[in-house]
Amino acid sequence: MTDPNDSSMEQVAQQPRRRPSTTRAADGRVPPHDLDAEEAAIGAALLSTEAARRLVELVQPGDFYRPAHQHIAQAVAALVAMGERPDLVTVSIELGELLDDCGGRQYLLELQNATPAISNIARYAQRVADTAAARRMIGTAAEIADLGYHADRDPDTALVKAGELFARLTANANPIDRFAGRVLDLEALRLLEPPSPLIPGLLDVDSLAVLYGPPGVGKSFVALDMALRVATGTRWHGHQLITAGAVLYIAGEGANGLADRIDAWKERTHTFADPTNLAVVPAAANLLDPAEVADLYRYITRTRPTLVVVDTLARCTPGADENSSRDMGLAIAALDAIRTAGGSCVLAVHHSGKSLEAGLRGHSSLLGALDTVLRLTGTEHVLQLDQEKQKHHPEGNRQTYRLTPAGRSAAIEPYTSAASDSLTGKTLAALRVLSEIEQPAGITFSRWRTAAAPDIAEATLARALKTLRSSALIGLHAESTEKSPRYVLTDAGRSHIDDPTETGQEQA
Repeated sequence: MTDPNDSSMEQVAQQPRRRPSTTRAADGRVPPHDLDAEEAAIGAALLSTEAARRLVELVQPGDFYRPAHQHIAQAVAALVAMGERPDLVTVSIELGELLDDCGGRQYLLELQNATPAISNIARYAQRVADTAAARRMIGTAAEIADLGYHADRDPDTALVKAGELFARLTANANPIDRFAGRVLDLEALRLLEPPSPLIPGLLDVDSLAVLYGPPGVGKSFVALDMALRVATGTRWHGHQLITAGAVLYIAGEGANGLADRIDAWKERTHTFADPTNLAVVPAAANLLDPAEVADLYRYITRTRPTLVVVDTLARCTPGADENSSRDMGLAIAALDAIRTAGGSCVLAVHHSGKSLEAGLRGHSSLLGALDTVLRLTGTEHVLQLDQEKQKHHPEGNRQTYRLTPAGRSAAIEPYTSAASDSLTGKTLAALRVLSEIEQPAGITFSRWRTAAAPDIAEATLARALKTLRSSALIGLHAESTEKSPRYVLTDAGRSHIDDPTETGQEQA
């Protein structure tokens, strides 16, 4: 069988796209349809046997709006029925003379390459089925209307036929089928994609997160720092930034000073260009107003930001009783709708309760709905960020920062304790060894010990490790734990390597 990845396929991919034709109703209006969902569903079927099987189970070829898609879906269904795997080659053969009418192999290849996620096949298929049901409703209504125009000739017969048409329509709208499309077996479950990290170990794409703490501690500075690093693709302090992209920042308070904070951040991070990927709403968005949430949903669907910051949750839920399950449930539903609209990480800035020990302010349903909870505390411009809840990562990671004046505002930076200014020669040497062997996934103590030998004894290295951690010059990799630690340099640690004068006068 021909390999779909051979040079002939590359030539196909270079050919200009020939879009198959669409259909219109008799009155010129375009019936309900979703070509994106149709293309994604067929593309998934071309990439996965399980996805093809799910597609055949959930929709009929006639449910597709575009005639070309109907033909392709029929070919996929025929191959599944014969126990063969539908792919670019087998579907092309099955289509035969209809291949050119369907856009040729070029179009099949584009469908395959443009599929967002195979694991979402049930959702794509359901969307195809929903729009097909709407078109059937329109068609049935037209038939019933036509009967009405001629009912004066035989009204009883017209009513009976109208009832039969309506019964046929409702019989095809089986609510059990809708739910069945959401049920996964183990093989389909394995197609689900794991969480994609935004800031490894801290925030994930397509997740709900809250950053909370007492008033005035610096929550907005931390949230803005995260937003700007995502927007510019800058590494988050000690972490490699995996996913960079557009950011929507809803500034419910303090919007007038936001420009000064951004300029301060640029000064401290030596970033010279403005963050063009950052969009700011200089006012609160009412998450309890369905119309406003709908407007926000449409905007995010169109712009698809990687990160959406809601600063603060209280300002964006005016008049809400935060201890009410109903009001908090509405806010959670709105946040979840925003997340779904763009597949975004939604980070809400929130306040602590009457005491830090009380945790998040408001009804417990908020905590249950969140993937990530970050708590910020601080004294005298030293901020401590604790990961209280991580649904998909180890909990308990702690990071320390300082709020440093800059320009007409301030920005956060890694905090380095005074102990780091008096490192011994062996401790500094151990830090340099770690910098030379550092890997993205971190370094184990045994690997570090091997690289440091024979210049640094194991006991000396163990003491150096404690000093470097207490000085915030090294930390744990986000995916490791205290029981199975893997060490990485923090940004403060890198600054000591890059600028030895910061370590003072040291003797070997």
